[in-house]
Amino acid sequence: MNVVVGGNQNLIFASGSNDTVSFRPTFWPTDIPDLVSWYTVDYGVYTAINTPATENQQVFLWKDKSVDGPDIYSSSSNLVYQPTFSGGAISFEIDLLTGINPSALNPPINYYVASKTRLSGIASFNVIIKQGTTSAVSNTRHVFVSDTTGRLGARNNSTVYTTGAIMQNSGNVIACILNASDQATIRNGYYSENIAGLGTSVNTLSEFVIGSPSSTNPITSIRGSIYEILVYTGTAHTVDQQNNIINYMAQKWGITI
Repeated sequence: MNVVVGGNQNLIFASGSNDTVSFRPTFWPTDIPDLVSWYTVDYGVYTAINTPATENQQVFLWKDKSVDGPDIYSSSSNLVYQPTFSGGAISFEIDLLTGINPSALNPPINYYVASKTRLSGIASFNVIIKQGTTSAVSNTRHVFVSDTTGRLGARNNSTVYTTGAIMQNSGNVIACILNASDQATIRNGYYSENIAGLGTSVNTLSEFVIGSPSSTNPITSIRGSIYEILVYTGTAHTVDQQNNIINYMAQKWGITI
């Protein structure tokens, strides 16, 4: 007999030698359809193709845990441009990770990030996640950003729009829901703001970048550490779906929201 346990109950089993018991949280990322990328530091972090990363090692590869998403790599053989596995998270400084989706993503797109620290940087905007070409200016509503103070936002092909949602210096669960028109919903925990006027043009290229506005120039990348990233497409998530994912990330990583 195979038993799957859901929720947070304390249960005691008298088990035979052929019985197996596994725990499954009440909510799991695949409970919501159209999960296209899933990166988590408890899965698939490597310093080389077949060598798991340990504390303070450079990260060359972060494997995707979903079915269809791309594995993402450092774009440079130069260790200076590779993020670091530090404190149980991936720490970005002047580096990035990039990969190619098997097919282009179309809006609506839903990004979720569990961060260990405030994500900011030295540029006027710093890309947390984007899809598209090597130049940030060529991208539209697929770009999720933070400014130098930790304000969250999105970008079209000419302008960065930020909100009043300042990230904390410690843990954060942040989200960007890019709908199919010209609006983004930006969240930090339960704080939520809408951004309008992002434009109606759509970038459907398949490159996927974490940490920098350019896959060839990581100097202006975000500063900060990331535990987990979830990316969904298909439909803009409802508030209940957003809350399920945010609560899952917060509980998993011990983040107060």
